[in-house]
Amino acid sequence: MANSSITVLEGVLIGLIGLYFVRIIITYVISQYYFAQNLCPDSSGYYTPKISVIKSIWGLDDYALDNFRSFCEQDYPNDYEIVFCVENRTDPAIPLISKVISEYPERDIRLIFSDPEDRRRFGKIKNMIAGLMESKYEVIMFSDSDVHAPKTFIRKSVRCFNNPKTGLAFNPPLAEGAEDWTAAMLNMAVNENTINLALLYFFIKGFGAVGTTMTIRKKVIDEIGGLDQFGRQVTDDIPLARAIYKKGYGIHLLKEPARIYHPHDNFGEWWQHMVRWMVMIRRYKPCIVYLAFLTDLPFLLSILYLSISENTLFGLCLVCGVLFFRLGFSSLINLTFVRDKKFLKFIWAVPVMDLLKLPLFIHACFTNNIVWRGRKMRVNRDGSVS
Repeated sequence: MANSSITVLEGVLIGLIGLYFVRIIITYVISQYYFAQNLCPDSSGYYTPKISVIKSIWGLDDYALDNFRSFCEQDYPNDYEIVFCVENRTDPAIPLISKVISEYPERDIRLIFSDPEDRRRFGKIKNMIAGLMESKYEVIMFSDSDVHAPKTFIRKSVRCFNNPKTGLAFNPPLAEGAEDWTAAMLNMAVNENTINLALLYFFIKGFGAVGTTMTIRKKVIDEIGGLDQFGRQVTDDIPLARAIYKKGYGIHLLKEPARIYHPHDNFGEWWQHMVRWMVMIRRYKPCIVYLAFLTDLPFLLSILYLSISENTLFGLCLVCGVLFFRLGFSSLINLTFVRDKKFLKFIWAVPVMDLLKLPLFIHACFTNNIVWRGRKMRVNRDGSVS
């Protein structure tokens, strides 16, 4: 009886590992096909409307000054403004923003403050609302503080708005530049998620968005009832994109990435970051979390197979094969999308991250408490925070 149960378990483990291989190969192929398409129907490379870039700021990121400067040095043939939105008047980013304003007098750059006493809104969305109220132009780009923009970033991100059916366009985040292994693990997680995003948008257009950089029209924001309805949501991107999609507008995952230079991290911050992501997704789309869990533990499952199987040689081959595939896949993602020269230095962190996925999943499934930029909060069933 015991041998029969072990045989069944071995079969289940082999099946789950095989399912992972199939999912990853299909996902990668679809992502390549997706990004090779014209992602914005009726788009024109010559469409360059006036645009307001709203940067929500909370604290100081690595390379913050370079990130801010990159938006001031855009090759863009029309007017654009940059609105830095800060809640705390003692925020350490303020001197850098002031420096950027003085360095680029020819640019329309402003620093504004949201109301720290406003309890109807929270964190990033509070600054987004404040920036929107102060903006001058119809097309709005919401961009996180840690995004570094190449010179054609705005041009490539807005051209699909030549199509009036476009409601929201967002750039897939890609992270690079790790100087320690915990930063490398976060960067790998961000980058591997890129092909998952392509898979989702190949089949499910209205799933949501990733808020690293999102472009939208004021008209569309007005049509969905404004941003205030999301003021206490733990994240702005998923509920915003869903509301826009319900109004009949298109949501587009763009080819142009939003690049993030993330050199340093520590294990505690990495853990909090990963748990926050999983808790947020669980609140909005729980099936995605559970499906990803079942099909994303090949290395751990291969070790479990080795520990219970009498066929030690096959078990060792399975572990080595899975490890080889995982290292190769992570390298392929880096080569295809990121091309980070520092990646190979920390490739050994791939199996470490894989072994940590199970405790991360368990933690994220049994807690509603998260930490965002040092602020502790509880995520309610409807996605709001308290």
